Amino acid sequence: VRLNDAEAEHRGRGVPLMGLLLSTTLPVGTRALTTDAWQPTANLALHWDLPAEGSLETNLGYTYAAEGDRRFDQLFASASAGFPINDKLGGFLEGYVFSRESADGSATHSMDTGLSYLLSNDVALDVRVGAGLDRPHPSWFAGLGASVRF
Repeated sequence: VRLNDAEAEHRGRGVPLMGLLLSTTLPVGTRALTTDAWQPTANLALHWDLPAEGSLETNLGYTYAAEGDRRFDQLFASASAGFPINDKLGGFLEGYVFSRESADGSATHSMDTGLSYLLSNDVALDVRVGAGLDRPHPSWFAGLGASVRF
């Protein structure tokens, strides 16, 4: 749900583009990988245009999460800066936090960085690498992705 005008010239100076994303997981799949409960999520997404075609995005959200038969509240927040390298290649740096990722868990903090490549105006590929920042030691991760605009 778009909460304000998409065109920057129609918003006040410094006012971000704002949207509310509402979603849920579906209780399907193998028991070893999924839960048998709907997990609704609400996310307030904000976007600011920066000089030199850069951007800053933030997300603030809530999930009514499930772990087995147990329900718990999960809050999350993220901030991401994006920057163009050339017409097709862009980079980003992101940090995010979850209040907890399991019913008995504690807060988790992570950072990642990556590159995205536009195959066309409607298809992009990305690669990322990051680390969980919590003690006693960081947990490293990497990923590949693809996005398609319909």
